Amino acid sequence: MKKINIPYYIILVLSIILFIVSVFLNPYSFSYLAALVFILLLALLVFSTGLIINKKEFYQKNITKYIILYFILLLSLTMFINRSGVSFFNKEFLENYTRTTNIIPFKTIISYLTGPANIGIKITNILGNLVAFMPLSFLLMLKDKKFYKLKNQFIYLGVTTFIIEILQLITSTGRFDIDDFILNIGGGLLFVILLSKINGIDKCKSLFYQDFNIPKLGKIILWIIPLIFIILVDIMTLVNMVTIEQVITQTFYVEEKNNCTGLEKIELEEFNLYLDCVDVVYETEDYYQMSLEDALKNNELTRRKIKEKMKQKEALWDGGTTMYVSPKENITFVLCQTTDGNKDIYVGNKDMRYEESFCK
Repeated sequence: MKKINIPYYIILVLSIILFIVSVFLNPYSFSYLAALVFILLLALLVFSTGLIINKKEFYQKNITKYIILYFILLLSLTMFINRSGVSFFNKEFLENYTRTTNIIPFKTIISYLTGPANIGIKITNILGNLVAFMPLSFLLMLKDKKFYKLKNQFIYLGVTTFIIEILQLITSTGRFDIDDFILNIGGGLLFVILLSKINGIDKCKSLFYQDFNIPKLGKIILWIIPLIFIILVDIMTLVNMVTIEQVITQTFYVEEKNNCTGLEKIELEEFNLYLDCVDVVYETEDYYQMSLEDALKNNELTRRKIKEKMKQKEALWDGGTTMYVSPKENITFVLCQTTDGNKDIYVGNKDMRYEESFCK
C-alpha cells in the first residue's frame, strides 16, 4: 500500500499544480476538450488506485478528490482557458459590468433560442450551463446522503454559483446573468430528481466502493495506463512552460494616418477587416514583415494568435465580441463574435474605442 501511495500522491499533486500554473500563465495551453480529458485521466488514476487499496475509508477519500478535480476543471473553464488577459479589478471591465448584467429571468435563454445564433453558441450557452453542475450534484450525493434532499443541493449549488460569479467579477472574466443561475442550479436539481426517481444514486454508489474482484495484475494495468498518459501530458506541459517566451517582442508596427475621415473596409474571404486611421505591418516569428491584410488572408495571423499576443481590455458579450489592446505597440483589436455569426475585425491605435456601429 505504501509503495503505491507515494508515487500516486506525488504524480497527482504535481500534475494538478502543473495544470493550474499552465492555464494561469498561458490560457491557451489547454483547449476545453484537452482540459476535460486530462482531469478525467487524473480521476481515473484516483479510481484505479482505489481498486488497488480496496478499503472503505480510501474510497470515501476518493469522492473528495473527485470533487476537488471537478472544481479545478470548472474554475479553469470559466475563468482561464481561452480567456486571454485575466485582469484583477480591471477598470474598463468594472465600468461596463452593470451595463452587461442581466437580471431578467429567461431573457438570455429566449434570445438564444429564438435568435439567429449558430448551433455551436446555443449548445455552449444553454446545454453547457444546464449540465455544468450535474457532476457536482452526483458527487455530493455519493459523499453524503444529506445531499439526496433538494434543499441541501439548492443551497450548495447556489453558494457555489455565487462564488464563481464573484471570482469572475474580480478577475474580469465574466458577467452576471440570472439565466446562468437558472440553468446551473436547475440542471443540477433536475438531475437529482431523475436519479431519485430511478433510484440511480444507490445503484451507482456501489461502483465507487468496490474492486469488482479484479485480479491484482488487472488492477496494476488499470493503474499504469492513465499514469503513463498523465506523465506524458505533464512533460509536454512542463516543456511548453519552459520554452514560452517571457519577453514580448514587437509584432505589430502601426502608422497612424493624419488626414483620415473614417474606417477603411477591406473585404476578406470569411470576414471584413476595418482599419481605423492606421496602417499596420505584421512581423512573423521568423521576422518576415507583411501587411495586416496579407497576414490575415494567408493565415499567418489568426484570431487565436491575436488573443495570445494581446491583452484583453474589454469583453463586450454579444456572443463573445472582445477588445484587445497592446499599449506598447499602439494597437487595438476588436474581434467581433456576435450571436448572428459576425466575425469582422476592427483595428486602430491604443486609444480606439468600441463604437455602437461596430460588428453590425
